[in-house]
Amino acid sequence: DSSGQTKWDGCANVNIKLFEFAQNFSHDYIDSFNINTNFWVFQYIYKRLKFLGNKYLSQIGVLLFLSLWHGLHSGYYMCFASEFFAVAMEKDLEQILTK
Repeated sequence: DSSGQTKWDGCANVNIKLFEFAQNFSHDYIDSFNINTNFWVFQYIYKRLKFLGNKYLSQIGVLLFLSLWHGLHSGYYMCFASEFFAVAMEKDLEQILTK
């Protein structure tokens, strides 16, 4: 790091504390698991789908990519579709409750 200390978190892929004490699904829970994969997908898939002009379409594209990456079994598509709906619902509920 910047102070010269050796960091040993290069292979850390789960933030257990954040995972266990997550306050919300879309930020804490998803960001605490598969950290390196999430970073890669954000950098190389999500950002490249910016031309769609809609965050929801970009999220659908990312989740479709991840479903294809995992395989052709229908459970993967249902899992990632439910993740999309959970994130979208959480954002809508957060807007309603914080008014």
